[in-house]
Amino acid sequence: MNTSTRHDQAVALANLQGCAIDLTAAHKRAVDAASGLSGARRGRADELAELLADALAFTRRLAMVVEGDLRAEETQR
Repeated sequence: MNTSTRHDQAVALANLQGCAIDLTAAHKRAVDAASGLSGARRGRADELAELLADALAFTRRLAMVVEGDLRAEETQR
């Protein structure tokens, strides 16, 4: 049973948007780090950048769903 309020959802959306900002910065830093490395260390940094990119995409999709829920709720009023 979903007991979250509109306010709770708005706060969750803001938090997800904040996560996206932080993940974007972390991804850029991982890419920058990879460019300064070579061999296995570069491979690991590239892997980290990929994982961060995946997390960023997941976060953006979830934020889009939450935003859609908020808009749907607004139109039902």
